Amino acid sequence: MNLTKYTNLIKIVALLLLINILLKIPNQYFEDNFLAYHIFKSLIQTSILCFVIFKFKFKELLFFGRSTLWALAVGIFFLFLSVSKIHSMLEANGEFVPLSRHSLFVLSCLATGVFEELFFRFFVFNYLLKKLKKNLLFSILVSSALFALAHLTNLFLSSYDTYSVINQTLFAFSIGIFLQVVNIRTNSLVLVMFFHALINYWGSYRSKLVQIIPETLSEQTFNDFLTTFISIILFSLMILLPLSWVLIRNKLEAKTI
Repeated sequence: MNLTKYTNLIKIVALLLLINILLKIPNQYFEDNFLAYHIFKSLIQTSILCFVIFKFKFKELLFFGRSTLWALAVGIFFLFLSVSKIHSMLEANGEFVPLSRHSLFVLSCLATGVFEELFFRFFVFNYLLKKLKKNLLFSILVSSALFALAHLTNLFLSSYDTYSVINQTLFAFSIGIFLQVVNIRTNSLVLVMFFHALINYWGSYRSKLVQIIPETLSEQTFNDFLTTFISIILFSLMILLPLSWVLIRNKLEAKTI
């Protein structure tokens, strides 16, 4: 494989991952305002990425039409339902979360979804597919693999241990494939941004919103890791990947997008 034609992509991915790591290091100094800092960090990364997108003349590939309006409506609707559900659950458990904190948490989930979808599902995928003229399946798998590997940067956070990062990376690969397929089928990056935000919202509200961690990550045993690992494998093989295949099969067979 000739890697020279991948040089620009490798440099951009490495640069943004390095920036991500550098911006994660100060997390420990913003414990009381880590949600606001997380939003700030995502905005910096998104700003740099927008510059890269314009630099490589990919802005023409960004499509905002009627599909954007219905994607916004669907995304906001399900986000509203999720916030209402979590709020009711917390109230039932006697847990109070200030509206300001809940709002910041929602915004932090959205900020992450916007940056990561814009980077991996849009830029990396289209760079492989359009600029390097790779086939559809290759572009889906590689962009999803890079998305998964990017989660290894969480090893630089003290709140994560190696076991949890491995499981997170594994899940990121399969969910990355699914989100890419949804993006291709719907032609709506906005929809997958909201989808991504909802996954982050439900997956981390206990630790980041309520700041209650049932079992400290550093105390997880190998059995805990193995149970989660097997669960992710089964969920991916039985649901995410077959569903992705059903959604994308016709385009793969036709070799079109």
